[in-house]
Amino acid sequence: MAWGAGSSTLKSCSALLAKVESGDPKLTDLVILPPPLKEFNPDDANRLAKALLSTESCKLTGLHVPHDLSQSLDAVEAIGQSIVVVHHPSEQDSNTRVGLQDIDIGNRTFGDDGAGSLSRGIERQRRKLTAENESSVVTTTTTLEVLSLSERGIGCVGMGALGSALAPSQRLRRIDLSGNSGEDDDACPVESFCSAALHSKSEVSSPFPLLSDLDLSNCSICCKRGGPLEAVSKLLTVMHDDAKRDQVVELTEKQMHLSLSGNPLFESLDENQPSWSPLMTLVADGVVTKLDLSKVSFGTCAMPFMENLAVSLSQSTCCLESLNLSACNLEGAIIKVLAASIHNNRSLKELNLAGNNIGSDGATALGTALGSDSSSENGGANNTTLTTLDMSGTKSLALGASALLKCSNLTSLRLFDNSLLDGFDQLIPLIKNNMSLLQLDLGGNNVLQNELVLLLDEIAASDDSKLILLEIGGNKSGNAVIEAVDRLKLIKPSLDIAHDKPQSPGTQ
Repeated sequence: MAWGAGSSTLKSCSALLAKVESGDPKLTDLVILPPPLKEFNPDDANRLAKALLSTESCKLTGLHVPHDLSQSLDAVEAIGQSIVVVHHPSEQDSNTRVGLQDIDIGNRTFGDDGAGSLSRGIERQRRKLTAENESSVVTTTTTLEVLSLSERGIGCVGMGALGSALAPSQRLRRIDLSGNSGEDDDACPVESFCSAALHSKSEVSSPFPLLSDLDLSNCSICCKRGGPLEAVSKLLTVMHDDAKRDQVVELTEKQMHLSLSGNPLFESLDENQPSWSPLMTLVADGVVTKLDLSKVSFGTCAMPFMENLAVSLSQSTCCLESLNLSACNLEGAIIKVLAASIHNNRSLKELNLAGNNIGSDGATALGTALGSDSSSENGGANNTTLTTLDMSGTKSLALGASALLKCSNLTSLRLFDNSLLDGFDQLIPLIKNNMSLLQLDLGGNNVLQNELVLLLDEIAASDDSKLILLEIGGNKSGNAVIEAVDRLKLIKPSLDIAHDKPQSPGTQ
């Protein structure tokens, strides 16, 4: 790997480009640092493009150039050409050129022109290679596995071009299009991307057959802005159904991570406009395994949305393993609905509810669903799959924390910033006797020093505790805490303890 770093007087990329041109076998991942650390002009872009098209010499597999390429569109097109190769099914994979596998190019000036040029290069090379090998049974594919075009100012035209050009890619596993929201209030670039990819299905067996991670965060996806959610749902469903039919991978191993973080999905909607049904289908039918809805504005739709999500999570076909609902302004009553569905769910492993005003009642409901109360009316038949829970900044208080610490399946629990000062002494025996937790975050709770010392000494004396990471920073700390940490480390040297340094005398 080479970053292209240098002093302020050595901002030229010439030496790095010479290494690329010579086919330096040690240079496989090229990272040109952004300005003002490095200068990358159109002549540099053309040199790089020419080297990439030299199949005999270029060894690059990663390309990261966060520079203005608006004056280097021919070079961007050449980059697109360089990632298209002929795949001979009868030959060993080793005979197929490795090529660029990870691309992150351009900045906010990339826009539709940059996306169009990259796509045009892919399409042009695909047609060229197909024509050259017309007499042979060959197919073309791209070498690309990861494409990052976050916040590149790409609108509907550019996104449509990318969707059409990239859909046949047989190796593409991750696409990051976050932050491309477009300027047209009536159209959504994400919808253009998905629709174009679906349209290509007539030419290829399936769009994105190996794609497992699609980041559409902060793309201004709104249910009133055309049908972007429906387009995303259709694309992912087709990919899922085709993978099942073609047995590209075992369906139980098929992963799809979808991030919709920061999108105003349900703004200006009311509860009588259920535009979330495409998303529910993805969850209920087992299409999505990881869903990020953090920082999504639900507005007045929060409760009906959660009620529908609860139904989807309860389906036997649901395969959702990770759900992020952090910073969504959700309250305890809404979380109680989610807790009821988690009780019946058998796929969810990770849940992030950080930054919501859940309160002790909501936290207690979650604890009950996760088995904190074995005498529950369900006869103790609680969720046993969820092991990672983030409750940072949820106002759970000691009462809610107590319910969560009683859960016997959690291996990672974050209780950062939950006002645990009052009642912390009641949590100490629960932590000491917990036999499942491996990671516990108690930071930012303003807990008194003497109680932290008691906690550390109790963990040291416990044969039950399996903790390997304990975070206690952001509480009252002093020399007594440091001494208790040292005592604990002597007894349990494998336990990593994150703590504050004691304040010097006279400091606040």
